[in-house]
Parts: sequence; C-alpha cells; structure tokens
Amino acid sequence: MQRGSRRATVGVLCACAMSVWSVLSMAQLDSPIAWGPILGAPGEASIVITWKTTRPVNLDIQYAKTEDFQEDGTWEEILSYDDHEGLGQFALRGLEPGTQYVCELIFYEGDAEYRTALATFRTLSSELGDLSFAVYGATASGPDHHRWVAESILTEPDLDLVFHAGGLVEAPSEERYANFFWAMSSLGEAIPYLTVIGGQDGESELYFDAFALPPGGGHRGKQWWSFDFGPVRFIGLDSTVFLRSDESALQEQTAWLASMLESAAGKMTVAFCADAVYSATYRTGRNAPIADRWDPLFREHGVSVVFSGSLRGYEHIYAQGIHYINTGGGGSPAGPPPTQIAAGTVFRRFGVLHYLRASFSEGSLRVEAIPVASVSGETVILSATGQPMDVFTVRAGE
Repeated sequence: MQRGSRRATVGVLCACAMSVWSVLSMAQLDSPIAWGPILGAPGEASIVITWKTTRPVNLDIQYAKTEDFQEDGTWEEILSYDDHEGLGQFALRGLEPGTQYVCELIFYEGDAEYRTALATFRTLSSELGDLSFAVYGATASGPDHHRWVAESILTEPDLDLVFHAGGLVEAPSEERYANFFWAMSSLGEAIPYLTVIGGQDGESELYFDAFALPPGGGHRGKQWWSFDFGPVRFIGLDSTVFLRSDESALQEQTAWLASMLESAAGKMTVAFCADAVYSATYRTGRNAPIADRWDPLFREHGVSVVFSGSLRGYEHIYAQGIHYINTGGGGSPAGPPPTQIAAGTVFRRFGVLHYLRASFSEGSLRVEAIPVASVSGETVILSATGQPMDVFTVRAGE
C-alpha cells in the first residue's frame, strides 16, 4: 500500500468503541469489531480515535485535510498498525490548528476488509470564531430510542462537537456499554464525542477506558475536564461526587473549577454537570449541595449555560443570570412529570425524545431544543417538523 511522505506521530494507548461496517469480503461470518471507532479529545494539533476488537486484526488509519481530499480524493497519510486485539486508541498528532480533516479506518482480517464511514473533525484553535455543537443526555436503558436521537443529531450540518450530559448507562457492564455504543455508533465515528459522568457511569473502568476526554483531573485525569474551542471554554464536571459524599474529590474538583473559571476571563463559559442544579424534581426546586458549592462560582465568573442530563425530560430554568438546561431526552424511559414548577422556569416538556443544537457566532450562543419523538408508554410518535420547541440566545459577558 502506498504510504504518505511523512509519518504522523501515533499514540497507541488503551481504550474502547461500536459501528456500522462495510464488508468487502468475508473470511469469517462475524465481524471482529466489538465497537468503534469513536472520535474524542480534540486538540489544536491532535485527535484521538478509540475502538475495541474481539480478535487480532491489522488496520490502517488514513486521513487528509478535507479541502485536499475533496479536490483529488487522495490521503495525506496512511498509518498502519498490525496484530491488534482488544481496546485501542490512536492519537493522531502533528495536525494543523483550526483545520478541517477527514479520516477513515480500515480493519483487515485475512481477506476480509471492514471500512468505517468517513469521519470529519476540525482541530481546535484560539483563532476560530464560529462553532456548532449538539448536547443530549439520559440514554440509560433505552438503546433503541437512543439510536433515534443519535441518528437525528447526525443529520445536523457542520457540527464540530457532540456532548453527552450524563446518564449513559443504568449500570456499568460490558453488555450495557455495548448497547450504548451500538446506539451511538454512527454519531461517535463521525463527530468528536465528549461525555460527563452521571449516575453510575463512572463506577467502572469501562467508562475511563472507552472515552478519550480533554485534560482535566480526578481519576485518570479525566473525571472532570476543560478545553477551549475558539472563544468558548467548555467545562465538564463530575457531580456524582456529591452523591458519593467524596469530600476529598469534591474539594479537589471545586478548586480546579475555580481555577478554570478564573482563567476563562474574556471567553464565554459553558459547563456540563449531569445532576441538575435547579429542577422541579427537587422539593425546593434546587439541588442544595451542588447549588451551595458550585453555583456561587458559576455566578461570580459569568458562566452562561449549564447543561445537565439527570432529568427524564426537558427543563429550561433561568436563575440568577444563568441558563440551566436539563436535557434528559436521549432515550431513557420517561417517568411521570413533577407536579410543581420550579422558580425561574422558562419552558419545560416531558415525554419527548430530544437534543439541543447550539451555534456560537459573533459573540452570541443560540441554543435550540429539537424534538425527535413523543413517547407515551409503548407509543412513539416521531416529530413531524423537527421545529425547535425552545430557543434562547445569550451573549458573552451577559
């Protein structure tokens, strides 16, 4: 096979993923791919690709700048790795900041060839001014519904990132994570995918093996994380430390959060916290432990939006200058809606699969809640129009 003229640095680590594969010839009846690939941990000069195989395979990773690939269909680099089995990660390095790339993985087993869909990603850069991303959460126990939501997100044009706001699986087992990867396979292999811990997500090494996340802290350096994409700082938190009464981790994370917020001066800050800070599901309308420790920091440093995924529905609450968005429509079975309405509620809806579409441009972030389907018991009615059910815009510094 023809090789590129230079070799990118490839970091081979340990990790995981699940996908739809094009089989050109078959030596065995079943694919050796357990899941993957998943794109993650985007950087200014790098991207990480994660997968898992059940048997030894050889593989090629080929990539190019999108502009060059569209022009002549040739790859800038082809990177080969032989005799891999189990969890794997490749870190593509030496990329150019703020540049759109396309990549493809090909796995070989005997005379069988398994080719992934083309993935696109844009490396980070402090010079970028516009970006688009999607957010959704609460996918535990609902892989079929989760797949509908993931496939709907995939129809959005020009997404740079996808965030899962917590509640990936009901319990961290190989089978449940396999169902999760099956549901989001097309999405995870096409767009960089980032998560925060909710519920029992982080109670196993499976979570930390599977997802390539930005630099941060806590367990394996990715229990919580932060990164900048142009003028926006994204911060992912582990709110389950409150449930576990892990005071040491809470103090460490809170100090880290204060530092990340202080250094974000001049940027729009968006935070992800799986457990909602404010919601009608709480008797007082607020999660007192989280609100008492983190909300003052959010307000002091001008956080614009906090996304959460613990609520099995959609809830938009505006409290003390911050938009708190509870987006729990990723596929988990919906419970009965709360009878009370929390103070500051702007809009809410229950029994609806949904995701959020967000676009940042010229100093403003526009967020739209997009319905996918209404769910009542066993009855599912797909959204006829896909028109947003809630829309808001916030400017940096407001």
